[in-house]
Amino acid sequence: MLMNISDKYFTKSNVTIFGGNISIKSFDDWYKSVSDNPVLVKYGISTIFDLLTSGHFSGDSYIFQKAALIKLAVNRYLSNPVYCYNQCTDTIHGTCIDSGYFQFGICQCKSTWTGIDCATPIQHYIDTLHNSVSAIWNTKVGRNSYLASIGYGKGKMASKETVSNIFDHTI
Repeated sequence: MLMNISDKYFTKSNVTIFGGNISIKSFDDWYKSVSDNPVLVKYGISTIFDLLTSGHFSGDSYIFQKAALIKLAVNRYLSNPVYCYNQCTDTIHGTCIDSGYFQFGICQCKSTWTGIDCATPIQHYIDTLHNSVSAIWNTKVGRNSYLASIGYGKGKMASKETVSNIFDHTI
């Protein structure tokens, strides 16, 4: 039965109506009659894997392999809900902490590691100007320092070094 409905409820002027008292012409009156005369409608939810069949993709001879790969990817995603870059290298370097955004994590590095994926070791330098040992990353900040492994030891300058060529020394 076609029923004229006001544009207040729908953008179409004719709508097919199922259930309720179909002889009623007013939308408001029909709506009230639906509980007395309902129509059963079967709805269901299926997974994407129900669609990935040879029936839906008759021309694709690899559909079963593709479905298996997609299922593997979905299961892997669901079993590891937080993703960090390079999984923080490994558990010795850092721990992946949930950032709260889109299942993306941030690496919380152990004390001797740094970087977005905790793959960069923190190297200790001997500050030759202040006679101290400090952790300085391989950046221009550390240009006045030497690697502790070089062997200058105890913050002393190597022979024949001056402050000016220490600043010009690249790490």
